[in-house]
Amino acid sequence: MDPRVVVDKAVLEWNEYHLAQEAGIVKEGHSAGLKGVSKSWEKPQGNWIKVNTDAALNGTHGKAGWGIVARDSHGMVIRSWACPSASNAEAKVEEALAIREAMVRGSREGWLMVEFESDCKLIVDKINAQK
Repeated sequence: MDPRVVVDKAVLEWNEYHLAQEAGIVKEGHSAGLKGVSKSWEKPQGNWIKVNTDAALNGTHGKAGWGIVARDSHGMVIRSWACPSASNAEAKVEEALAIREAMVRGSREGWLMVEFESDCKLIVDKINAQK
């Protein structure tokens, strides 16, 4: 497949996601932060890579998608993906699937020192639980 086709499709999906957000028809995942508190993105330390994920759902059209962005310790984007989801499940499930996909893609890239960040507190807490 021509790589330009993949990039063009990803850009179209990303634009569709933002248009849906502006129209107020996207239901976002649960926020990890406190209400009213804005937290800015922080660079990873040392030679780590930070991967941010987010999921969005459009119940009206039965669509969902994930955004994944990987940055180096200087904050420079090294990889990004826009991924349509075939499941269109509830928000927490889509958030978990986005994190899993980010982990799979990081592994494929051969990244060994990776920090994953998501705004879905429920899923992050479950991942970090010692059980």
